[in-house]
Amino acid sequence: MSAIEQSLKNVMAWIDDRLPVTEAYEKHLSKYYAPKNLNIWYYFGIFSFVVLANQLLTGIWLTMSYVPTGDDAFASVEYIMRDVEYGWLLRYMHSTGASAFFVVVYLHMFRGLLYGSYQKPRELIWILGMLVYVALMAEGFFGYLLPWGNMSFWGAQVIVSLASAIPVIGDDLAIWVRGDFNMSGVTLNRFFALHVVLVPLFLLVLVVLHVLALHESVQTILMAWILRKRQTTRASRWMAFRSTHTLPSVSCPRLLSFCFCSVLSCSFIPTVVDT
Repeated sequence: MSAIEQSLKNVMAWIDDRLPVTEAYEKHLSKYYAPKNLNIWYYFGIFSFVVLANQLLTGIWLTMSYVPTGDDAFASVEYIMRDVEYGWLLRYMHSTGASAFFVVVYLHMFRGLLYGSYQKPRELIWILGMLVYVALMAEGFFGYLLPWGNMSFWGAQVIVSLASAIPVIGDDLAIWVRGDFNMSGVTLNRFFALHVVLVPLFLLVLVVLHVLALHESVQTILMAWILRKRQTTRASRWMAFRSTHTLPSVSCPRLLSFCFCSVLSCSFIPTVVDT
């Protein structure tokens, strides 16, 4: 072992004594047990992570050039599309990724219903997943207003106006949500803050809790199964499962990537024609 490797090992040991990083990594990733009967339906959970990472990264880059004011919002979007290097690609990846997010999440939810993943002892996983879905809808709605075009303006106006249908408090609630009597720059700035800061933080916390609850319940079910059957050989580690089931693990991500790129290319065609 070289001096550099020994130094890194000592540093990691020092960190592990104060924060169990290696233990958490092994428990949730490298040594996380998974049954051999996993199929293609189980891939949509990890696809959700991939799309979430895409949304976060492209969103950060778009925020660098976006101006959340009533006078400059639409112009800043045009600036991103026309003048920012690869800005058109980032925006299309973000908008297409939002739609892909819901497609993947709907398939993930269908898998949960199909396999009864809402039943004991996994009720909390289902509840947290539903909260993630509500947060996604809120995130999509707040982001829909940000281009500040006619469609986004009137779409947000209609949706916010639904709050006024609530008896007694409806009108006051709609004004409180908008921050003004009508859709204005105040509403845009408020929705931008919710879209970029509050809802993503809430979403990330829910995703972490969702995964932790999943691993805890799966670990409990798996250990009970092992003790009952007295057969530890039928439980394989995740990396071994990936290596012995190469065909579905390669073809399914490629198929999803192909669909994503196809939609992205179709979104770019009108821009090429107009130019």
